[in-house]
Amino acid sequence: MEMVEFFTRYADEQSCREFFRQNRVPEHKSCNRCGSLLISWTEKEDRWRCLECKQGMSLKQGTVMENSNLGYRVWLWGLFLMSLTKKGFSAKEMQRLIGHKRYEPIWLMMQKIRISMGHRDDKYLLDGFIEMDEGFFEGHRKKDEDMPDGKPAKELDRQVKAIVAVSIQPVADDDKKEYRPETKAGFLKMSVVSSLCSNEVKTEAQKMVQKSATVITDGRRCYNGLKDICATHGKNHRER
Repeated sequence: MEMVEFFTRYADEQSCREFFRQNRVPEHKSCNRCGSLLISWTEKEDRWRCLECKQGMSLKQGTVMENSNLGYRVWLWGLFLMSLTKKGFSAKEMQRLIGHKRYEPIWLMMQKIRISMGHRDDKYLLDGFIEMDEGFFEGHRKKDEDMPDGKPAKELDRQVKAIVAVSIQPVADDDKKEYRPETKAGFLKMSVVSSLCSNEVKTEAQKMVQKSATVITDGRRCYNGLKDICATHGKNHRER
């Protein structure tokens, strides 16, 4: 959905509340007291009411929004903006974009959303054709007081190691273009590791890919254990 369409459709509190009511996932559509599925939305009370035990349940209850005083518009706009781009938003920038007066509730909302996204990603494993490789990211520099005398600060920087797995999907015939790849990147999973030893790579890979997957790597020895956890382990050797 384009930005103009989104902000036009969900411009006020009422439309955002209705979005959450219509899209509440099935496991959150049962009574939190007796587990009954016989619940009915009461517009006057702005909540569900269990038809068996008469327990009331708010729209936010059982979700990441529970115990939050932020409105539905703030939550929906925050979710949309955080999923809009690969580049992250700071809480200060999010506060400015949404137009909220206080910084702390926006910061807490973003933390809850990030944690929920992480929990959701943990439930899914990549399948099909997957390319796996290692990545290196800039780490934190030690404090000045921790630096030995005469040793340059840059030598104390540590790179964070990670294993990155990307599912590969074919490009639709209508989207194929000359001199362009016939495949594209799909879903991605990444796991930080302390070392690139075979045992640790194998352990983390089990959390990322299905047993039925075909995994392609560059042939580095740390990936040798993949043959035990996936259907096929192919090696695409390249110069390093």
